[in-house]
Amino acid sequence: MDARDESHGRRHERVRLGGTALLIADPRFGLISAIGRLVDLSEGGCQLLVQRRVDAHLAARVRLDLAGKAMWFPAITRWIRRDSDGWRVGCAFDGLTAAKQEALRGALFELSLAREGH
Repeated sequence: MDARDESHGRRHERVRLGGTALLIADPRFGLISAIGRLVDLSEGGCQLLVQRRVDAHLAARVRLDLAGKAMWFPAITRWIRRDSDGWRVGCAFDGLTAAKQEALRGALFELSLAREGH
């Protein structure tokens, strides 16, 4: 699973999906929370669509509702882009424990099976 996606230069395949997400970022002057939607997900990170601007390069925690479970992941906001529906935020997971990595892989596997209709 370490092969790069040739079209996007990514290390991990992204799964496009929906669902709710909560981003809590930690700038220097207090916490920022942004509720939104999960756009896509991979073992390396996720893309969120939120209604509030969040700066890039912030330490954050992301709560994702995956495969019927709410899971928290430590992350870094890597980029932000204005969108007609809000702000798109690219997050890279940062320092996942082995248990979190396994939970993420399991959720991605379940989501890919559900998308294929199994």
